[in-house]
Amino acid sequence: KTLNPKLRNIWTTRDWDRKIQVFADFFQPYPPLVVKGDFHHQPFDNRTFDFEFSNVFDHAPLPDRFVGEIERTLKPGGICVLHVTLSRRADKYSANDLYSVKPLAKLFTKSKVVHF
Repeated sequence: KTLNPKLRNIWTTRDWDRKIQVFADFFQPYPPLVVKGDFHHQPFDNRTFDFEFSNVFDHAPLPDRFVGEIERTLKPGGICVLHVTLSRRADKYSANDLYSVKPLAKLFTKSKVVHF
């Protein structure tokens, strides 16, 4: 689901459906390492994790909700590492383009951003 018409065209192709099926078959839930869920609504209690890592942040249609879930599920003093690509068009499947880390850092309203 996207508001971006270009991405909507990509995500409604047969090729995209095949890719989704391959990923769905490969990444079956395997608790505790792989849990089926939505990064906008994580199925974890508040303050669960000491460390969180993501390399799919640029694929989040709602980055502010994703950050909200990170802040909700991260323990006080915990560490979050986001691996992101900064460019005009990181890849054709990105839901949002990041040109700078400053707007991303501003989303973390309840956290201290140490390095970027």
